[in-house]
Amino acid sequence: MLIMGLSFGYHDSSVSLIRNGEVIFAAQEERFSRIKHDNTFPRKSIEECLKYKNIKISDIDYFIYYEDSFKKIKRIIKSNLYQFIKSLNFFYILDLIDTCCSYVKDMKLNIIELIVLELQVDKKKVRYVEHHQSHAASAFYNSNYSNATILTIDGVGEEETLTLSVGKKNNIEKIKKFKFPYSLGLFYSTITSFLGFEINEGEYKVMGLAAYGKPIYRKKVDRLIFFESGNFHLDMSFFNFTNLKKDPFTKKFIEHFGSPVDKNFYKLNQSAENKKFIYYANLASSFQSLLEDVLDKIFEYSINLTKIKNICYAGGVALNAVANSKLLAKYKNLFIYPAAGDSGCSAGAAQMFYYHVLKKKRKLTKTTMYLGKNYTSQEIEKALQRFNVQKYTKYSEQVELYSDLAKLLDENMVIGWFSGRSEFGPRALGSRSIIANPKNKLMKDIINNKIKFRESFRPFAPIILKEKIFDYFDIKEQPDSFHPSNFMISVYKSKLSEKFASAVNVDNTARVQIIPKNSSKIRKLLEIFNERTGLPILINTSFNRKGEAIVEDPIDALNVFYYTDIDYLVLENYLIKK
Repeated sequence: MLIMGLSFGYHDSSVSLIRNGEVIFAAQEERFSRIKHDNTFPRKSIEECLKYKNIKISDIDYFIYYEDSFKKIKRIIKSNLYQFIKSLNFFYILDLIDTCCSYVKDMKLNIIELIVLELQVDKKKVRYVEHHQSHAASAFYNSNYSNATILTIDGVGEEETLTLSVGKKNNIEKIKKFKFPYSLGLFYSTITSFLGFEINEGEYKVMGLAAYGKPIYRKKVDRLIFFESGNFHLDMSFFNFTNLKKDPFTKKFIEHFGSPVDKNFYKLNQSAENKKFIYYANLASSFQSLLEDVLDKIFEYSINLTKIKNICYAGGVALNAVANSKLLAKYKNLFIYPAAGDSGCSAGAAQMFYYHVLKKKRKLTKTTMYLGKNYTSQEIEKALQRFNVQKYTKYSEQVELYSDLAKLLDENMVIGWFSGRSEFGPRALGSRSIIANPKNKLMKDIINNKIKFRESFRPFAPIILKEKIFDYFDIKEQPDSFHPSNFMISVYKSKLSEKFASAVNVDNTARVQIIPKNSSKIRKLLEIFNERTGLPILINTSFNRKGEAIVEDPIDALNVFYYTDIDYLVLENYLIKK
């Protein structure tokens, strides 16, 4: 049975195809459209999926949308009406009507009809599951647990912001939920905006900034969130989640924490001696610390309620790698779905329908995120011709290529790495990566300034041979194939950090990815680099420029290569020099 999951309409549109419950293809629309966080109907992803798997639309048994669009529009109308009643402003009701009409027009309200129209399929084949069900399913059905406590925490789905469920075999039962406006995801979006970063894009920057500070303002920030004995709320006098034409923080928030950060602030103020920078870093650290403590309370409460210590976790908040590391230190049996945000909901929606609704028998499978496309030599050579690349080397032996690359990396060359199927989710996991020598203390600044064009305080992540993890990082447990460290969604304290200074944050931590034996091709390169230098670590950052989606095909890779200061480009077994 083939089922296609669809996620679109808010942010990070995606498509997932499952066969008998197992994800066999998954991709975000942004990879093909080149529009970061593309939220449109995923036409290109569907087209590429069908082409790659050599199937037709008619071969697919069901199409499952990732949320209930009627519940969502109901919540939007209710919250806007509340704002109108509260303000008694005639002009606000005009904004309300405009907002609702716009939403209805964009979504055509009945999402089923939209999908039927776009794909020209029988309406009986098109269904939906709820947003947080999609999150829960993505985490549970891709874990190796036959029973688990399931937590989903994000901004907001239809109206839910946090759910607690129990997964048993093929069934997921929701036992507790919290609704809008009480939301940890929207709390973090608010501080992201207040600190001068873009919502749904800059949350990672808040974590990077927090490393430069200390949580000395906990008393000030603690009053924002309350969670005790299963009760959860925000002090809404600090937040605005309904009037989207205004900031998500209120005048009271500004009175309490000071002026919001201008988006250009960090270009001029990134010095540890700058008092304003340090204030905002300390504030970021305090907000992050509060989130971590609230998450710990939620996890502890949930396990006490379900009596099940296996935990599956998804939702946008589950992409907070710093918080994840604290949770992993305490909750050993924790699986976090790597595509924890809305993109991963396409996989979860399809699996929820297959296992929970159709009651199909569940089989445990190894999780992989290499679920996109790979490209042939003919496609690569066609791209080289398009860019009029005359001089390149095509290697017949991979070992020879990797030996040359190890030498170049040792000489501090920066390399664009393009190999195998593209990754699903927000992280570059060694298929579409920029790699470099972490021994060079200047490498972080080189990549930030000349290639990524981003804030210099943002750290880069290391990849490491799995068997060497204990030598270089303070990790207690032996990671298995489901461990979050396989997918670069957890942070660890580093040891011997002077040996890989450019891949360690200012607080001596790193968002590490371990590379197991017999895994991706980058494993062999790491082995040869280790033989040459004695260091089993490389910098691995996503293959893109600031504000762009990660590259998908050889043309995207060549575009980034020629418009940045990357020194060499690897396209499978082709090596191109500037």
